[in-house]
This record gives sequence, structure tokens and C-alpha cells, in this order.
Amino acid sequence: MTFDEISSATPGESSAVVRARVVAARRAQLARQGCPNAQIEPARMRASLKLTRPARQLLERAVDRFGLLARAHDRALRVALTIKDLTDVTRGTASTS
Repeated sequence: MTFDEISSATPGESSAVVRARVVAARRAQLARQGCPNAQIEPARMRASLKLTRPARQLLERAVDRFGLLARAHDRALRVALTIKDLTDVTRGTASTS
């Protein structure tokens, strides 16, 4: 979203709509891996998450520039996976594999 969209007086989505999307994304996570993204083991997550080249380069630069440790690296991957799940639900392409 742009600054103008964020700062406009136009109301955004209702909490109920957002909650439904979050619930659907969480269901997809549980079906896919048996646990929410917050609880997936780092090694399993790293093995299953396929980053695009630009995403990998961005994460590499962040690790190098900010001196991120493995824990922060894994947290960034969890956030990325969650964003993907929410996007898939929005698009109707949520996967359980």
C-alpha cells in the first residue's frame, strides 16, 4: 500500500474479514505441516521453503548488514511463509502440500 492509501480516511477491511483470512491461513499451515508456522522446526522449514533468487539475496544482505543470527534468519523465514500463506488464502490458492 502507498502512504496515501494508508493515511486516507477510507475505511479498510473489517476485523471479521481479516480474522477469516488468518483462520484460513492457519488451517492451511496445520494441514501442510501439522503445526503453525511459529512452531515449525527450523531445519524442516529451511528444507521445505523455496525462496526466489531475489528473496534469498535480500535475506542474505540483511543477515550480512545487520549481523543477524540464525534465530533472526529463521524468524524472517517464518514471517515470509506466513505472508505467503495469507496471500494464497486471498488468491484462493492455499496449498496443503
